[in-house]
Amino acid sequence: MGLLGYISKSSSMLELMAALSRVMAGQRTFPAALPVRLTEKQLELVNLLYRGLKRREIAEHLRLDPRVVDGRVTRIMQLLGAANRRETVARALEFGCVNIDARSVSAGVAAPQGGAIC
Repeated sequence: MGLLGYISKSSSMLELMAALSRVMAGQRTFPAALPVRLTEKQLELVNLLYRGLKRREIAEHLRLDPRVVDGRVTRIMQLLGAANRRETVARALEFGCVNIDARSVSAGVAAPQGGAIC
């Protein structure tokens, strides 16, 4: 099922109750931006996943060993609370971490400068 919601420790009781109500109603609830900072390299990797590149293609594009790619993807999945690569992309889209024009980019992957809070 995956992560249904997220609320910060600093949230008010009212915010907590509203979030809990939404989750109990089967809705997902997240703040506008999940407080996770992805590096430029992580954002680039997420954009490559979004473009549909496979593990080996990503490794070739980034000039990395495929096992390194696996490790980096696993770390991003942990940061975003995702259970698999598809959910990782979905969460990144939800939090605005993906350059939606990246599918049409053939030469490179544009990633936000300086990382992004996703």
